[in-house]
Amino acid sequence: MVPRRLSDLATVLLSVISLSLILLSGGPAVWAQLAGATLSGQVSDRSGAIIASASVTIRNMATDEVRNVTTNERGLYNAPSLQPGIYSVTVSAPGFATRVERDLQLTVGAIRQLDVSLTVGTMAEHIEVQAGAADVETDTSVVSATVGQQHIVDLPLNGRDWTKLAVLQPGVISVRPQAPTTGNSNRGVRGFGNQLASNGHSPYENTYRVDGINENDYSNGAPGSVIGANLGVDAIQEFNVVTTSYTAEYGRTSGSVINAVTRSGANDLHGSAFVFDRDKIFDARNFFDAPEIPPFHRVQFGGAAGGPIRKNRTFIFGAYEGVRQSQSVNFNSVVPSPDARMGQLHRADGTPVTITVDPNVCHDRSIQRHGELRHRAPRSHSFEKRQSVRNLPLRLRP
Repeated sequence: MVPRRLSDLATVLLSVISLSLILLSGGPAVWAQLAGATLSGQVSDRSGAIIASASVTIRNMATDEVRNVTTNERGLYNAPSLQPGIYSVTVSAPGFATRVERDLQLTVGAIRQLDVSLTVGTMAEHIEVQAGAADVETDTSVVSATVGQQHIVDLPLNGRDWTKLAVLQPGVISVRPQAPTTGNSNRGVRGFGNQLASNGHSPYENTYRVDGINENDYSNGAPGSVIGANLGVDAIQEFNVVTTSYTAEYGRTSGSVINAVTRSGANDLHGSAFVFDRDKIFDARNFFDAPEIPPFHRVQFGGAAGGPIRKNRTFIFGAYEGVRQSQSVNFNSVVPSPDARMGQLHRADGTPVTITVDPNVCHDRSIQRHGELRHRAPRSHSFEKRQSVRNLPLRLRP
């Protein structure tokens, strides 16, 4: 048995070492079809004649990742599955000056067309221009809009749920009111995430994708924690909402597609830390509150950081977000009056009547009995809800 175990251990170690070498070798990154962007176009000269076998170099400005493609006999090139970000595009061909298009923005799931016109000259000559790919995607009829990382971080979000920003897009609304997540609600059966309706579709007809992977919950509802929020704002680079006329590659849905991509490390170290506090002392009393505002306390904290493991080759990024929440809710409940508990009732015409109350069911000491309900989420995410219970069952005997 010992040799067999040693052989199994050696196999595992060899697999781990091989995987590590592959990661550190800096092989080309492959992004999911729906998460990556696609850049295509045609290369021609000033007269409009096509240029075949032209070299097109697409460079990610943050990670220095390079994709090299060549135009075909019709002067066309195509580079799919590019990581969303800012790129520079260098086009060169024998007998023509090299052209460099800088600051080309590619967003998640975008299909961009960039046609390049070269001028006669030597390859040593460089012509640099500010890239201006059209905002209208002429290669697809998909109706979508993108929410960038700056908007995700800067816009106010109650609970820091990034999926709530989808309502900025035309035709997308948040379901109001949403079912509670505790008590006798069946919200747990239908999903805890923020419910969105798009162009009249049910919230359970939407699809949520992160880096091309579907993350709908078991009920096909929106992903979310027990407090009804989808955390991780600082880990999301950007996302777009596809509402109409999406192609078959999306599939699986008749509603909207919320397509997000996570951030990654870059050649420069970058990071952030945050603490958000919400307390009843900052809240105003609403109409249904008791004279004293019910207790409420929520703290959200975490951070994100990324950087290079091997510059221009391998990168790392990580993010953490935790929530601590304690909340009480006021509610009205119809209960028997003290006279009714003692058996003193009235008929419909107002005539008093006295009945005997079973002392095993209702007695003086149970009149002010209180109950408490608590629910605590796993790991670092917690949710606590407390409520007073005064409604007690009575069995009346004539």
